[in-house]
Amino acid sequence: MLINNLFFILIFLCVIICFIIYNNKNNKKLKKQTEKFDKELLSLSSQIEELHDITESQKNVILSQRNELATLNVGIVRLKEKTATVESQKKSSEVRLGQMAENFMPFIRDYPYNHKNFRFLANPVDGLQVESDSVIFIEFKSGGAKLSKSQKHIKDMVAQGKVRFETFRVDENGTHLKIDSSMPETTSHVDTI
Repeated sequence: MLINNLFFILIFLCVIICFIIYNNKNNKKLKKQTEKFDKELLSLSSQIEELHDITESQKNVILSQRNELATLNVGIVRLKEKTATVESQKKSSEVRLGQMAENFMPFIRDYPYNHKNFRFLANPVDGLQVESDSVIFIEFKSGGAKLSKSQKHIKDMVAQGKVRFETFRVDENGTHLKIDSSMPETTSHVDTI
């Protein structure tokens, strides 16, 4: 029995030694794989850090470009505002210059009528030219300027013969209107323009 026990012990020890040797070989393989994995992990970690640095650098470039773009947008808005102001001033100057020129138009050499018979109205037309045989509505325009809506309406009423002469009297008896001429098919003697 002792031999039997010794035999089992010996087999058990052999199994343990085999297991240790097998484990040792596996441990060496595992250690090599772990070392290889650690190297790859270190390499990946290094690449991740490089990518992170590149990403941070790109973020900084993008932020810088956004700031530059915002600055440029502010500049564009200011430039548009200045342009609008200059255009407004230019238009205003053109209108004022046109209004000033209108005051001199009856006095220029090429004006076809006697300037002494011109009467300024200013609005809705520039004036009336009173000649011995006619009364003429005059509107001065320069460049490509066109008649306004109310000026076109006046022109149409003149063309349709819707013109008459009225006298509005104020005296000790009060006020009263006397129509001295008539128009064909008038609907009302007062029209708004």
